[in-house]
Amino acid sequence: MAAKARGTSIFNVAMPEMTVILRDPAFCRRLNFTFESESRTQTGVCYRFLHGTTMTSWGEEITITLTPLGENKVQTEIFSKCRFPMQIFDWGKNKKNINVIMQYIAECIYVLDNI
Repeated sequence: MAAKARGTSIFNVAMPEMTVILRDPAFCRRLNFTFESESRTQTGVCYRFLHGTTMTSWGEEITITLTPLGENKVQTEIFSKCRFPMQIFDWGKNKKNINVIMQYIAECIYVLDNI
Protein backbone atom coordinates (compact mmCIF):
# COMPACT_ATOMS: atom_id res chain seq x y z
CA MET A 1 0.00 0.00 0.00
CA ALA A 2 1.37 3.40 -0.98
CA ALA A 3 2.27 6.00 1.62
CA LYS A 4 -0.36 8.71 2.04
CA ALA A 5 -1.49 11.70 4.08
CA ARG A 6 -4.74 13.60 4.53
CA GLY A 7 -5.47 17.11 5.74
CA THR A 8 -8.65 19.14 6.20
CA SER A 9 -9.17 22.84 6.75
CA ILE A 10 -12.00 25.35 6.59
CA PHE A 11 -11.35 28.60 4.74
CA ASN A 12 -13.44 31.77 4.99
CA VAL A 13 -13.96 32.29 1.29
CA ALA A 14 -16.81 31.82 -1.18
CA MET A 15 -16.83 28.65 -3.30
CA PRO A 16 -16.37 30.52 -6.63
CA GLU A 17 -13.24 32.25 -5.32
CA MET A 18 -11.81 28.94 -4.10
CA THR A 19 -12.36 27.28 -7.47
CA VAL A 20 -10.62 30.21 -9.19
CA ILE A 21 -7.57 29.67 -6.95
CA LEU A 22 -7.32 25.97 -7.86
CA ARG A 23 -8.02 26.50 -11.58
CA ASP A 24 -5.39 29.24 -11.87
CA PRO A 25 -2.37 27.99 -13.88
CA ALA A 26 -0.13 29.76 -11.34
CA PHE A 27 -1.22 27.16 -8.75
CA CYS A 28 0.25 24.32 -10.81
CA ARG A 29 3.33 26.29 -11.85
CA ARG A 30 4.25 27.39 -8.35
CA LEU A 31 3.72 23.98 -6.77
CA ASN A 32 5.07 22.00 -9.75
CA PHE A 33 1.80 20.09 -10.21
CA THR A 34 0.06 18.87 -13.35
CA PHE A 35 -3.71 19.32 -13.52
CA GLU A 36 -5.47 16.00 -14.22
CA SER A 37 -9.21 16.45 -13.75
CA GLU A 38 -12.10 18.30 -12.17
CA SER A 39 -15.33 16.55 -11.25
CA ARG A 40 -18.52 17.33 -9.39
CA THR A 41 -19.38 15.41 -6.25
CA GLN A 42 -22.71 15.24 -4.43
CA THR A 43 -21.60 18.03 -2.13
CA GLY A 44 -18.97 20.02 -4.04
CA VAL A 45 -16.06 19.76 -6.45
CA CYS A 46 -13.06 17.42 -6.61
CA TYR A 47 -9.75 18.29 -8.31
CA ARG A 48 -6.98 15.85 -9.11
CA PHE A 49 -3.34 16.85 -9.61
CA LEU A 50 -0.09 14.95 -10.15
CA HIS A 51 3.33 15.80 -8.79
CA GLY A 52 6.25 14.48 -10.82
CA THR A 53 9.13 12.22 -9.89
CA THR A 54 11.83 13.72 -7.68
CA MET A 55 14.96 12.47 -5.94
CA THR A 56 12.85 11.32 -2.97
CA SER A 57 9.67 10.11 -4.68
CA TRP A 58 8.15 8.44 -7.72
CA GLY A 59 5.57 11.19 -7.68
CA GLU A 60 2.28 11.77 -5.90
CA GLU A 61 -1.42 11.97 -6.70
CA ILE A 62 -3.12 14.88 -4.98
CA THR A 63 -6.90 15.07 -4.63
CA ILE A 64 -8.48 18.29 -3.37
CA THR A 65 -12.17 18.13 -2.47
CA LEU A 66 -14.09 21.36 -1.86
CA THR A 67 -17.35 21.35 0.07
CA PRO A 68 -19.24 24.60 0.63
CA LEU A 69 -20.33 25.09 4.25
CA GLY A 70 -22.28 28.26 3.69
CA GLU A 71 -22.03 31.43 1.69
CA ASN A 72 -18.44 32.26 2.68
CA LYS A 73 -16.95 29.02 4.04
CA VAL A 74 -15.39 26.13 2.19
CA GLN A 75 -14.12 22.89 3.68
CA THR A 76 -10.99 21.79 1.88
CA GLU A 77 -9.88 18.18 2.13
CA ILE A 78 -6.53 17.28 0.60
CA PHE A 79 -5.39 13.71 0.08
CA SER A 80 -1.85 13.06 -1.16
CA LYS A 81 -0.56 9.58 -1.91
CA CYS A 82 2.48 8.14 -3.61
CA ARG A 83 1.88 7.13 -7.23
CA PHE A 84 4.07 4.04 -6.96
CA PRO A 85 1.88 1.53 -5.09
CA MET A 86 4.79 -0.28 -3.44
CA GLN A 87 6.31 2.89 -1.94
CA ILE A 88 5.59 2.52 1.78
CA PHE A 89 7.83 5.38 3.00
CA ASP A 90 7.38 8.93 1.75
CA TRP A 91 9.83 10.71 4.10
CA GLY A 92 7.15 13.32 4.81
CA LYS A 93 6.58 14.24 1.16
CA ASN A 94 2.79 13.75 1.22
CA LYS A 95 2.40 15.80 4.40
CA LYS A 96 4.61 18.48 2.86
CA ASN A 97 2.33 18.56 -0.22
CA ILE A 98 -0.67 19.15 2.03
CA ASN A 99 1.05 21.89 4.02
CA VAL A 100 2.28 23.69 0.88
CA ILE A 101 -1.19 23.60 -0.69
CA MET A 102 -2.88 24.88 2.48
CA GLN A 103 -0.34 27.69 2.75
CA TYR A 104 -0.77 28.63 -0.90
CA ILE A 105 -4.56 28.79 -0.56
CA ALA A 106 -4.29 30.88 2.62
CA GLU A 107 -1.92 33.32 0.87
CA CYS A 108 -4.27 33.66 -2.11
CA ILE A 109 -7.25 34.32 0.17
CA TYR A 110 -5.23 36.93 2.05
CA VAL A 111 -4.43 38.69 -1.24
CA LEU A 112 -8.08 38.54 -2.35
CA ASP A 113 -9.22 40.02 0.98
CA ASN A 114 -6.75 42.90 0.72
CA ILE A 115 -7.33 44.01 -2.86
